Amino acid sequence: MNIFIKAKQRIMFVWISMLLLFGFLLLTLAYGDHSDAIFFQYMQSWKILLLNVIPVLIMAFFVLAVTGSYFASYFFSTGIAMIFSLVNYYKLCFRDDPVIFEDLLYIREASAMAGQYALFMNWRIIIVLLFWLAGVFLMFLLRRKRIKKAKPRICMFLVVFLLGTVIFPVLYENDELYRSLGTDTYWTPTEYAVSRGGIYPFLYSINSAFEDAPEEYNEECIKNIL
Repeated sequence: MNIFIKAKQRIMFVWISMLLLFGFLLLTLAYGDHSDAIFFQYMQSWKILLLNVIPVLIMAFFVLAVTGSYFASYFFSTGIAMIFSLVNYYKLCFRDDPVIFEDLLYIREASAMAGQYALFMNWRIIIVLLFWLAGVFLMFLLRRKRIKKAKPRICMFLVVFLLGTVIFPVLYENDELYRSLGTDTYWTPTEYAVSRGGIYPFLYSINSAFEDAPEEYNEECIKNIL
């Protein structure tokens, strides 16, 4: 019995370790073609590291709770995070503009514009892809190791749901926290954003996407002016 419990603990440890390492590795793409000094600034702030990795962990635990599969949870959570990071990286390189939440509202237009640019590979992208594939292969070897019982998965789902509803407003809607991180020495809004990572600024941008119009705002008046 003890051997079985220790085996499950080892699998969980390997799974979480791979998620954390991959989440940190994605920060090599977060600043696009800006100075590498930004990446070293990430490494000096544990808050920036956690704020960019926590969403990956929450997503992974959510998929694990639903499927019970370590392989599926790693594959989907890191895959989604990697696709976002690559899109954000290319957008920074081509247009010097990070991906924000409002971009999702214009995804069709963005897809049409994407054909105007030639994608490229470099050492950062290759390392991320290789690490992801290595992680997928490792988790595939452990694909038969699952959480089969419903009770622990239901408990995990409830915990993840409660944590998500608490963490998001406390961390990702917190203006004071956002301003206190990164650095204000950069000259452009893009540099201001990427100094805080990739996933974190994207989630923070949800706040501005749903801001209420000013009290004196009059849509008809604006249309007449235009």
